[in-house]
Amino acid sequence: LDGELVVPVKVGTVGGALHSNPAATVGLAIAGVQSAAELAEMMAAVGLAQNLAALRALLGGGIQKGHMSLHARSVAASVGVPPESFDRVVAALNESGVIKDWKAREILDRLERDERPGGVAVPANCPKSGSAPGSAWGKVILFGEHAAVYDRHVLALPIECAAVASLREVDDETRLTVSEPAGTERHVVPRTAAGGVGGMLAYIIERLGLAGRHFDVRLELRVPVAMGLGSSASASVAIVRAFDQLLELGLDDEAVNALAYDCEKLAHGDPSGIDNTLATYGKPILFRRNASPAIKPIELSAMPPLVVAASGTRGITRDQVNAVRERFSRMRASYDAVFDQMDGIALAGAGALAAGDYATIGGLMNVCHGLLNALQVSTPELERMVDIARRSGAVGAKLTGAGGGGSIVALCPGTVAQVEEALRGAGYRIVRMQLE
Repeated sequence: LDGELVVPVKVGTVGGALHSNPAATVGLAIAGVQSAAELAEMMAAVGLAQNLAALRALLGGGIQKGHMSLHARSVAASVGVPPESFDRVVAALNESGVIKDWKAREILDRLERDERPGGVAVPANCPKSGSAPGSAWGKVILFGEHAAVYDRHVLALPIECAAVASLREVDDETRLTVSEPAGTERHVVPRTAAGGVGGMLAYIIERLGLAGRHFDVRLELRVPVAMGLGSSASASVAIVRAFDQLLELGLDDEAVNALAYDCEKLAHGDPSGIDNTLATYGKPILFRRNASPAIKPIELSAMPPLVVAASGTRGITRDQVNAVRERFSRMRASYDAVFDQMDGIALAGAGALAAGDYATIGGLMNVCHGLLNALQVSTPELERMVDIARRSGAVGAKLTGAGGGGSIVALCPGTVAQVEEALRGAGYRIVRMQLE
């Protein structure tokens, strides 16, 4: 290699200005130069070396690969990864392709729990850990958000092993520890008057006739909270099933579903019932809450090539449902027309899904997203995510869940990797529907 570099800069190693700048004094000491000429040569040599290294990288693995590898080390350091785990976290970050703070914490948490004596296994493997484990599915709504509350059909698919609960009976007091996908762990006080998972746990204990008894409960979530993916319903189903196994209560799926639906009422006010139903049964279904039967399973030879991405912005279901209800009360005829159209889309989508007609499903998804936007439950960020997915090869993309934040779902026959990469690159988290 033969290279030449001209640097248009004047340098100096003496003078009052240098002595007044402590950083300059330290820099000269580290460089070990004896004159301004030596300092200039060093600067040119470093610049030339960087340029030649960049040329080599362009002909090899690429500059981005090396840059992201260095970035992974910076991210791992920024979240306080201890020395004994540092190299493994960096390697896992690079392998995942997601160089983010939350991913580093998630990897570190997984490593620590894997190595913790007697610790609970991570939910990525859908564990049977602890004395009495219970698991549940999450949900992705393909068609029918909000319309389901007004007794129209909704088509939804399960997210495998979205929540795992394990518990044991103790003598002192009931405790609840919640582990979330971002690697955070929080301790929740179970109180009947409280909201969230703490209120649901207290309600479940009361409904099961266990008042006065105490339990140590651990809940591990694989889906992020308040992202429209059914985290609250999967949490309640997993907890109920853990109690059922520990105490041999003999609860069938119908009883589990009914109790989880009551928990959903606590969390969301007037839920459609789709979340708890998916969490309990874990099958692709066409659902209508006031129909008989309410559940029509959809038999699939294979799951469709879907990409689910969480925005990171929480969407509060209760707030969105109440806002749509208020607008519905003022524009009943217009909203009924939208809900009727969404009902037809859900029915047509069920047939296309069973037939594996992805072109039709994708087109229906795009129409449904437009209707949800008309209902004012989309956001600029969700619109950006949908646009990224479509431009990256998705045949259809839409928000999924109540909106106001949350997640999107994209149908990507032959383009799953490209769409995932584009959404990750834009800073969004991919949520796997099936365990690998």
